[in-house]
Amino acid sequence: MALNLSIDQVNIMEEYEKPPQYIPIKVYTRIKGNAILAILDTGACMSVATKPLAVALGLRWKPSTRKDVIAVDGKPQAIVGVVNDIPVVIAEA
Repeated sequence: MALNLSIDQVNIMEEYEKPPQYIPIKVYTRIKGNAILAILDTGACMSVATKPLAVALGLRWKPSTRKDVIAVDGKPQAIVGVVNDIPVVIAEA
């Protein structure tokens, strides 16, 4: 059975088939008393920071060989280490 769709209806279907576009949610957080602008990822199973930021915050990490971390740009990244039990506060939450 063929569908009788107008050109506008076909375009609507194309819109639904496009991959979703994501806009990162940026929030101010506080880590060890330092205000940091962070990207909030509600689907992430961990929080990540660059090595220079971790050093600047005085974080101590355990070495890790994990290679399954996917960065914001969608590319896999190796990690330097893991920091456990760091309290993170979201401003005005």
